[in-house]
Order: sequence, then C-alpha cells, then structure tokens
Amino acid sequence: MYRKTLPWLLLSIGLAFPLMAQQAPVKITASDGERSDAFGLSVAVDGDYALIGATGDDDNGEAAGAVYVFKHNGTAWQEQVKLTPSDAASGDGFGFSVALSGDDALIGAYSETFQGNAAGAAYVFKRTGETWQEQAKLTPSEVSAAFGTAVAIDGDYALVGARSAGQSGTGEIGVGAAYLFKRTGETWQEQAKLTASDAGVRKHFGWSVSLSGDYALVGPWRDPHFTRLIGTAYVFKREGEAWQEQAKLTASDGIWGDLFGSAVALDGDKALVGAYKDGVDGSLAGKAYVFKRNGERWQEQDTLSASDGRGRNLFGYSVSLDGDYALVGAPGSDIRGRIDAGAAYLFKWGDGETWEEVAKLSPDDGASGDSFGSTVALEDGQVLIGALGDDEKGSIAGAAYLFSLDDPSTAVEEDENALPASYVLAQNYPNPFNQRTRIAYALLAAKRVLITVYDLLGREVATLADGLQQAGRHEVVFEAGTLPSGAYFYRMVAGPYTETRMMFVLK
Repeated sequence: MYRKTLPWLLLSIGLAFPLMAQQAPVKITASDGERSDAFGLSVAVDGDYALIGATGDDDNGEAAGAVYVFKHNGTAWQEQVKLTPSDAASGDGFGFSVALSGDDALIGAYSETFQGNAAGAAYVFKRTGETWQEQAKLTPSEVSAAFGTAVAIDGDYALVGARSAGQSGTGEIGVGAAYLFKRTGETWQEQAKLTASDAGVRKHFGWSVSLSGDYALVGPWRDPHFTRLIGTAYVFKREGEAWQEQAKLTASDGIWGDLFGSAVALDGDKALVGAYKDGVDGSLAGKAYVFKRNGERWQEQDTLSASDGRGRNLFGYSVSLDGDYALVGAPGSDIRGRIDAGAAYLFKWGDGETWEEVAKLSPDDGASGDSFGSTVALEDGQVLIGALGDDEKGSIAGAAYLFSLDDPSTAVEEDENALPASYVLAQNYPNPFNQRTRIAYALLAAKRVLITVYDLLGREVATLADGLQQAGRHEVVFEAGTLPSGAYFYRMVAGPYTETRMMFVLK
C-alpha cells in the first residue's frame, strides 16, 4: 500500500497471529500484516467466523486489498484463510466493506475498475466445509460509482451501496444508490435499485446499509460542506419481488451537520442510526438513535450517548445491533491521555422504556491513534471491534479485538485532565472522506510542527501546518478539493518525532 522508494515509509513485518484463549479481549492481527494494510477497516462476525478487511494489502498490487477469515475452534480464534478476488488488481480497495451471513461472505471493492472507471464491485464467497470459494462477482446493471462502499447480506439477499452513483440521465454525481441482489440456486441477479424519494446531489445515499428479512435500511453521508439538510435514514420493505421506501427516519433533535445516517444497523423491528458529528457546540461528541417498528410505523425509541462523552469522541461513527444489545463505536475517544485511542460502548434494552449503557470497551494495550471503535460488529454474543490505527506490525497495519458479552473486560479508568502521553499523530476523521477531514495531533512540548500530505507517488499535494506550536492537543482540517479518489499519506514532523499515516479520498 506504499511506495518502497519513499525513505520515510518503512516496511514492518510482524510474526504470525498466536493462538489465544477467548478470555476477552482477544487481539487479532494478520499473520502477514505490515505497514499501511489498514487491517480492521471493516469487520463482521457470525457464529464461529469473523471477517476482517485490510484494504491496504498489496499482495495483488498497491491497495488491491484482502479479507481475512478467522474461525473459533472452541478455545481460540485462528486465521483460516486470506480472501482475494479472482481478478484482483491495484487500487481495487477490496475489503473496504464486509458482511457475513452463515456460510456466505459479501465483500465490497469500491474502486474496482470497470470500463476504465473506478466503478466498484462486490464479491460473494461461499464456505463449503473448510473451504471458501468465490461464488459471484456483483456489479450493477448500469455503470455506477463507488459500488461496494457498504454491503449487507441476509440469506439469499445482498445489498450493496454505491455512495457516488449519479442520478440516471442527469450526469449529477454523489446522489448515491443501493442495489439489491437475489440468489437463485448459485446465481445472483439484481432485483432492485433503491434510491431516496428526495434524492439530491452530494447526499451520498448508500454510504451505509443494513438488511434484515424483508427490510433494508440505507443511510446517506450528507456532506455538510455542501448541504445544510438534516440527516435522514431510509427504510425499504419488500413486497413480493418489489422494494418500496416505507419510512424516512430522522432524529427528534437533529440539526444539519450531525451526519445522522452515516452508520446504520437493522435487526428485526429495531434500527440503530449513528450521528457521530452531533454536538450543538461543534464538539463532535456524537449520538446514536434507536427506532422501533410498530406495524408499519417507525418511531424513535431512545437516544444513546456515552455516559462520559465529551468533545470529539465521534460516538456513533460505527454501530451494530443484535437483539437487546446495541454497540456504538467512538474512535475519537481519548483513553488515559492517549489521543484517539478509541472506545466502544455496549447498551442493553432494560426492563423499562430505555437502553442502558452496560459497558465501555477499550483494550489494555490501546495506544494513541489506534482508532479502536472505527468499525464494530455484534452477533450472537460476540463483539468484534476494529482498530485500524494499531501499529503492532507497523503504522496503520491495524488490528481487531474480540470480546464476549459474558466477559467484556471493560475496566477503563480515565483522567479527563490527563496530558498527552506522548507525541501523537492521530488517524484522520472521517476516513474515508469526500471533501473535508480533520487530523488531530498532540505535542509533549512546544515544537515547530510540519504536516504535509503526499500522494502515492510521493508528490507533495498540501501543507497543513508549518510553524511553532505549544504543548497540548491540536487539530487541522484538510480540504481534498479536486484531488481524485485514492489513498494519500500525511506526515508530521515535530522535533524528534516523525510519523506518517494514510487516508482515503472517496468521491
């Protein structure tokens, strides 16, 4: 995922993942993990199997991507196989999104090339015994854009988001769509194209998707740089072979810029919607909203927020829902003075009419910039959380953690006034992003700070900071402008400290 000719991008190869007993949490890393793999950018779990995407894996070319399957053998989680598509190529972004249902895995490759364009694709892999084989490559009936941004699968139905799809016949970009596929025998065919009844430019409908039975939930990523519309998530219902928009979900206290709908989860008659930029004062503390279906009507049931939430936690950046449990990621959380170490919060439906926070999850070895909670999955008592910024095997090599609801191991002691534990260059948020992203960093002492952005060829495309700054936490905003989609590096030099991280532009 990097150019080995750049002297400041060093290769780091770690050892194979050791067998570990499932006394939570279990830390998982790729057996061949290395710098910039972004292992943990997407996660899914179902029964004894877990999927973890590594979009930056370069076995088949730079940023071709891969997905790792882990299996629980009764006492430990072991890496079973590494999945790559039959037509893998540089820049595909395979593993950007993953979903798992029984023996079926659905994997998005949002920038896979079709007819010369980064149109995207999604791949179905099926497990037979201990073997996983590619069953189908899904592409839409019309040329789309960023197809594979988000994926969901339930039985014989697959849902694929294409957040940058244009509106047919208008040439407008960023409207977005989601495509439903149905499997008959071994063949998958497109059944429906879902679009919002109030579709608009830069709404990016299809940024997040979820599927449960006869219902589909699709969230947009309304770019607040271009629109002041309040966020909405859309519920679709299947009637025979047709899918119709049933409801538009909005937050009772929603305001523009919350990014309500940027993360969605659906399970039975409940829906969970994240709004990670929620905060009237611009704090980005974040919220998540639970909706319940009564007959044909969806009503807001409760509002979730972190009991210790404060500025820029990004609570609601990722969400998952299973029965009476809800899991919400907050990758911007500072833990024990570690900037953007990240956390996730577990909620349970109580005996009354509210959801109660029952655990705050954070690993003991969490470090600044880990972004733990950037992706989350919850199924059958298993909790899987990505930390794509983990550097055990190199900067942004990534990791994931498995917890059990029976023993979440959640002891987290914090000092709200703790100073940064070290010099830190945190992972940008949002990531991936369309036009604008924020980069946080921390200084132990006053230093001259230089932050620059490079493309994959090592060419400088922007300078974000250059000057003396005081000790403490700081933040800069990066405007992508006309930069094309793809991976970029940002580098900070502050005295003796030098660090480089990767970010993804997705238009």
